[in-house]
Amino acid sequence: MLQHANRSPLSFGYWLIGAAFVAQFVSVGVQNYVFGAFMTPMIEEFGWSRTEYSLPRTAGQFVMAFTGFIIGT
Repeated sequence: MLQHANRSPLSFGYWLIGAAFVAQFVSVGVQNYVFGAFMTPMIEEFGWSRTEYSLPRTAGQFVMAFTGFIIGT
């Protein structure tokens, strides 16, 4: 059996998992920093409370947590 000299020891699936991990890591980091940076200007501009500003994001996180069980399977 011949093996290619330039063949990676990791299969293509592991590269996809690694890329997805890095993309998710960056995405979550950016979302959290942007959320805090816009809080004060938006609260002042629209007259919202901190609760009114953060409630939609909190609700979205709960929806994603529950749908993850359905989509993940």
